[in-house]
Amino acid sequence: LKQEINSVLLTNLIKKVKQWNLQWQYALMMPAFLLVSEKLRRMWRTAH
Repeated sequence: LKQEINSVLLTNLIKKVKQWNLQWQYALMMPAFLLVSEKLRRMWRTAH
C-alpha cells in the first residue's frame, strides 16, 4: 500500500514538474520572441 501511494505521489509530482517546465519555457520564450519581432519590424520599416 505504501509503495502504491509513493508511486502515485511521484507521478503527480512529475506531472506538475512537466507543467512548470512548459510554463517556464513559455515565460522565457515570450520576451525573446517579442524582442525579435520588434527588431524585424524596425528593420522592415527602415528597408521600406
